[in-house]
Amino acid sequence: MLETNRVEYKAKYTDGLEKEGIFLKVVFFSNYDEIKNEGINEGINEGINEGISSLYGYIRKNPNQRVSHISKSLNIPQKTLERWIKQLKDENKIEYIGSKKTGGYHAK
Repeated sequence: MLETNRVEYKAKYTDGLEKEGIFLKVVFFSNYDEIKNEGINEGINEGINEGISSLYGYIRKNPNQRVSHISKSLNIPQKTLERWIKQLKDENKIEYIGSKKTGGYHAK
């Protein structure tokens, strides 16, 4: 969890009460965007990791499939599958075996 840096300001309340000297204390958290983005990124990353895990499971159960077939079967865009397949290949979990026309992906 991120440590917050508090920055405090006194802001004069100017809605007709200027003469009474009413001030509001306003507190800003200087890394609010970092905190917000952390939560957003966690949600996105979890979704991506689940997608990659389901793709890996599909390839293990259905070897020798090409991207076009996997895309239709899982209803996932081909471009997304290509990114996920690249990640699985980089992690040395899958490999493409065979020619470009007849080959397909296999789990290692």
